Amino acid sequence: MMGLFLYTSCEKNGMHSTVGDGDSISKISPREIDDCDNCPNETDCCCGIELQDVMNGSASLRLCGTTDGAGACSASSPPSPCTSISGGSQNTGTLNNSDPKHGFCMVPGNSFYVQNLLSTDAVIYITCQDDVIGPQRLTITIPGGMTYYFDTNSGCEVVRCQ
Repeated sequence: MMGLFLYTSCEKNGMHSTVGDGDSISKISPREIDDCDNCPNETDCCCGIELQDVMNGSASLRLCGTTDGAGACSASSPPSPCTSISGGSQNTGTLNNSDPKHGFCMVPGNSFYVQNLLSTDAVIYITCQDDVIGPQRLTITIPGGMTYYFDTNSGCEVVRCQ
């Protein structure tokens, strides 16, 4: 007698497997999916910022142009290829080893900025495909006090505007 088992899983269930590079194995960190499930628009990009060096780093950032920010903000002349930025504003709070991630929502095709509120460099990963396996993401170092601008496309890929 032969049995057939069908096992399915959902990326949004919070359970993630481990990956290895041959010498070490590390657990994939949970994604901020819960925040994106509450995005104001069903078609919003599910975005996230994560500290790259959670053991030695910290960051405090302000975002502008999100769909889920509490306050309003704008930037009228960001660098190319970004377009005029407006929308919600939000702070990440202090990202550190006990809380290394911050999720937010974006309209596909819109621009946003990330401002480093500290005097030290913020070394982060940023993606607007936080709800897919194998997301496109950028590794960015934002110097203390500086603001970097980003653009999303219709597929929620992120590019830095400079």
